Amino acid sequence: MKIRGQTIRPVKTTKFLGVILEQSLSWAQQSASALAKGTDWVIQCRRIARPSRGIAPRLIRQLYLAVCVPKMLYAVDVWGAPTPANTSAKGKKCGGQLGRLATVQRQAVLLLGAMRTTATDVLDAHANLLP
Repeated sequence: MKIRGQTIRPVKTTKFLGVILEQSLSWAQQSASALAKGTDWVIQCRRIARPSRGIAPRLIRQLYLAVCVPKMLYAVDVWGAPTPANTSAKGKKCGGQLGRLATVQRQAVLLLGAMRTTATDVLDAHANLLP
């Protein structure tokens, strides 16, 4: 496409208002970006949550809810809508984009002092977080 002598070439993805749009609207790039942001913020929280010199677990939880969750789930109502392929016949979640983000939440909840072998549902209930 040419406009006033300038050639505009098509691209596969573009970023608009912080959301990565693809031609196919599969949201794979956006979910990968959200997963990377969430993982990065949990790693930063882990650095300041050391048992010997770190901050209290209640402050880690507050930091996770105030910073990590909004950064990770920005515009999730646009790109993270559940699809029929993400649910089984019984209505149970089967992973997908939002399932991978649940692993980031599990890593954050483990910073509060829980054992790694504890079930994720129990961790979320104990930390008073939504799944």
